[in-house]
Amino acid sequence: MGTRSGTAAEGAQALALDASDTAALTAAATGCDAVVICTNPPYHRWETDWPPVIESAIAAAKATGARLVLMGNLYPFGKPTGPMSAATPEAPTEAKGRVRQQLWRMLQASGVPAAELRASDYFGPHAGPGTQAGDRLFFPLLSGKTAWVVGRPDALHSWSFAPDIGECLAILATRPELSGRIWVGPKSGDATLRKLSQMISPTAAVRRIPNLAVAALGLFLPLIREIHRILYQHTETYVLDDSELRAAFEFTPTPLEEAIRMTVDAARADLAAG
Repeated sequence: MGTRSGTAAEGAQALALDASDTAALTAAATGCDAVVICTNPPYHRWETDWPPVIESAIAAAKATGARLVLMGNLYPFGKPTGPMSAATPEAPTEAKGRVRQQLWRMLQASGVPAAELRASDYFGPHAGPGTQAGDRLFFPLLSGKTAWVVGRPDALHSWSFAPDIGECLAILATRPELSGRIWVGPKSGDATLRKLSQMISPTAAVRRIPNLAVAALGLFLPLIREIHRILYQHTETYVLDDSELRAAFEFTPTPLEEAIRMTVDAARADLAAG
């Protein structure tokens, strides 16, 4: 597993690696059947930082014969008119969606066997603070505090369990016949953020950060500015259809209730450990 810092993970060999460094990535990919790309530059740097990573990955794949698996998201679909699937036309509404659309087109044009997995907002044990249903939701709710969220807490939303995403990426990395296309999913279920919060804690208190406040903060904070540009994902119905993935992968995602329980157990342990 290559990261800039060389962070270790159980069961994986860790190395410090800049994914845009073609020589380093090629050396790391030598002898590998597949390279799984899960890096994620800061939102406001996607246009500059993402293309070199994909160019490097393509060059490394051509040099080593490795297939490529890209961890993606739903941004290229833009504002949905129904459940999103691989058949949904792409209609990105802002720069991040256009960048993600461009990355897949680069892979398609490269001639390298590649697949992209497009999941929804994720949660799971140790998911961190960088997701709508991560530490900034679980930690306050389990501490009896109010969780402040962007968007509309009563908007229906699909939720992807991080360990399920990992399993699906592993399936793509080990089954060459699934290359050459986009796969949408997996999801544990659909629920409003308010319902999700009540599943975490029956006494959950969730408050919405006003959209105007998000816009105002975005004038000064690049990350918040980019969140405001995709606010529709959290104010409107935003669900995916993963039935095609379930059938082709022969994979059943963890049910939402069970996934929440596992995440709650991990979050409580993290809180107890300080």
